[in-house]
Amino acid sequence: MTLHSAEAEQYLIGALLEDNSLIDEVCSLVNPEDFQTTTCRDLMYLIMACHAKGMAADVVSLSNIRERLSDGDSTIAAAADILRNSTGKSNYRVFASVVRDRAILSAYKSALIAAVQEIEAGKDALGLIANTQNALSNIADKTNQPDVVRLSDAMPALIADIQERMDSGGKFKGLCTGYKDFDNLLRGAKGGHMIVVAGRPGTGKTTIAINAVENIAMHGVPALVFSLEMPTQELARRILASLGRVPLSAIDSGMIGDYNAGLTAGAQRIKGLPLFVCDRPGLNIAQIRAIARFQKRMNRIGVIVIDYITLINTTHRKGSTRSAEIGEISRQCKEMAKELDVPVIVLAQLNREIEKTDREPRLSDLRDSGEIEQDADVVVFLCKTEDDGMKKVVVAKHRHSKTGDCMMMFRGDISRFENAASGYVPNNMPRGREASDF
Repeated sequence: MTLHSAEAEQYLIGALLEDNSLIDEVCSLVNPEDFQTTTCRDLMYLIMACHAKGMAADVVSLSNIRERLSDGDSTIAAAADILRNSTGKSNYRVFASVVRDRAILSAYKSALIAAVQEIEAGKDALGLIANTQNALSNIADKTNQPDVVRLSDAMPALIADIQERMDSGGKFKGLCTGYKDFDNLLRGAKGGHMIVVAGRPGTGKTTIAINAVENIAMHGVPALVFSLEMPTQELARRILASLGRVPLSAIDSGMIGDYNAGLTAGAQRIKGLPLFVCDRPGLNIAQIRAIARFQKRMNRIGVIVIDYITLINTTHRKGSTRSAEIGEISRQCKEMAKELDVPVIVLAQLNREIEKTDREPRLSDLRDSGEIEQDADVVVFLCKTEDDGMKKVVVAKHRHSKTGDCMMMFRGDISRFENAASGYVPNNMPRGREASDF
């Protein structure tokens, strides 16, 4: 089968010139880039331009907008020739489908040819697979036409969802981190959500993210961690300390002493934990998405952590800024969350300037790209640790709920966050009053 039908493209342009009332429907089925003939592609753009301006899309109007097409041919001559040879409009839906299908197949063929060329050039196998999967996935995303439904048709599912929440006693939909106050703010980590956890180095970004997926995995939900900063063994050391409540200093020195029972218990918990780690350095976002797709299919991954976003390798295109590169990575992290229908927790840095002030972090403090803020469903900031070991955790953005903050106990010695004790009173508050007073 030929991957180009000049006849279908010319029929469709002729039908639109003959009857402008078809333009809206045809534009919902195809776009100009689906036309593989330069003349038809240019004329489709001009027809859409006339329609957008409220003008009649006829031969003269098209020529008034642009006298010549991109190949140098006369616009009025090309449009008049197609209209003169038009065979009607009754089958416009059929021909629109032909144009769309041939464009999709042509795009797939181009992606596969590019893959073969990379094979022949001796490109890295894993990188090649990731790039090809990403290209094919992008083509598939563009082929999905948005479903248009009557609003009333969505009500049964909404009522069922509300009833489910009522029957559950108000429990959150989505995954809980195991930290009561934090979960009350987060309202559950849901599929498709991108959750950004940001802070300066040493504030506990990795710790809180890993603790969260520890708790999620403990409830049987498989988790995948892209550990771009530390090797798997170092991550396992921290998780062992956390789950066994064993000081990192004891593990490092080998002086386990009274912590032997905790060490054994922690190791036993890790043994049955559906927690998967990828610490391969230099991964780009296409490779991360490819690995995530495979792990989702093989191990039913329910949550993903990326530690952290600025360590993801970029292509360094000529003229591209660091902010633009991080913005593209951020957008693809959000797309991955939607594609795989899992929450993706992305760790990010804050600008160094925040250390020069005593104020809490703001969304504008996110390092390298404001697009991280735009793409994220939730942005969480970790503030400096107080003298008594308490740390304020701030939900600065929540697209689906309110913002707020809570206090958590930061146990850096065992690489663990814990719930604040009931009735906790900050050091700078007078004693003898209830915490609820503040």
